[in-house]
Amino acid sequence: MLNYGEYFGLLYTRLIMLTLYVLFPLALLMVVFAPEEKLQNRDFRNRYGNLFMSIRTTTRAQRCYFLLFIIRRLLLIAVAFSMHAYSCQQVQVVMYFNIFVLIYVAQTWPFRSPYTNKMELGTEFFVICVTFHLLTFTDWVPEKAD
Repeated sequence: MLNYGEYFGLLYTRLIMLTLYVLFPLALLMVVFAPEEKLQNRDFRNRYGNLFMSIRTTTRAQRCYFLLFIIRRLLLIAVAFSMHAYSCQQVQVVMYFNIFVLIYVAQTWPFRSPYTNKMELGTEFFVICVTFHLLTFTDWVPEKAD
């Protein structure tokens, strides 16, 4: 039997999960599929402007940046928990995610500032380099025999 604190903790956890995994991506989808005129509307900008303030809104691909960011994080969590017995494949899937994001950022230049776009490209490049080195901790590299 759960006491009051445990029940409140479970309820609070489910509320946070609902917000992060359902409501926030739905708000981002609303921004992605909103017409350009609606994005310029003062009421819409006051209410949802923080979701697209730092990115360009001229194309739908540019508006997808934060949605893809959230989806990427959720997929990384799913890969970590579902493929825990397959370390090589885990790292390969993460490498594919990173390469996809690097190509996406290079193709769309989603941020308003060219400096921010270049910084994001550099960050993704270094994340790819670090992820590549994760392969040395998998079964792909044989262990040294004693």
